[in-house]
Amino acid sequence: MEHVPVGDHVVSFSDVAGWSTPSDQSVAVEENLTTETSGTYLRHEEGSVRVSITGPGEARWSLDGAGSRASGETVGYVPVGEHVVSFSDVAGWNTPSDQSVVVEKNLTTETSGTYFRDDEGSVRVWITGPSEARWYIDGAGGYASGVSVPGIRVGVVALHLLLEGRGVGQPRVPNCYRLRRHHDRIERNIYAYPDARAVAAA
Repeated sequence: MEHVPVGDHVVSFSDVAGWSTPSDQSVAVEENLTTETSGTYLRHEEGSVRVSITGPGEARWSLDGAGSRASGETVGYVPVGEHVVSFSDVAGWNTPSDQSVVVEKNLTTETSGTYFRDDEGSVRVWITGPSEARWYIDGAGGYASGVSVPGIRVGVVALHLLLEGRGVGQPRVPNCYRLRRHHDRIERNIYAYPDARAVAAA
């Protein structure tokens, strides 16, 4: 650059995706002399983040407080390390909590967020026993142990257990539970035995 007034000046560098930007540099320009300096860009160790959303179509997610992305979108050039995924508020829906994700070099880290309507909750059942045992809520499903089922209306829900080829196992305690508020999550242990008997524990 020519015709620079003598004195102190600051050289800065542009941001380039996937590279670390050199720090600003102070240079002193002298009369009739050319002052030289340099900046070195280093490529980041990077990965990607992809987030899936279950809920309203207008829901969006952001990474470290930046951006507004739809379900299934992938963000690239993310520096390795820990980052925070957050979700937008949508009227009439319960917003998922922020999530911490760890990005690894050249890998895509995936996570998800589930929105619940204000009058809905979720139910999760853990089964101890045969791996083929499945559980049902209000007569529907066929879920494996540990599966969380969202979108359940508040009120009384009925749970029961089925062992494949053995019929329905009846819990020894009442198998109906009340989902009281939209953010409730009923988590019950149902212990399955080979003779298709089951015990539900609160």
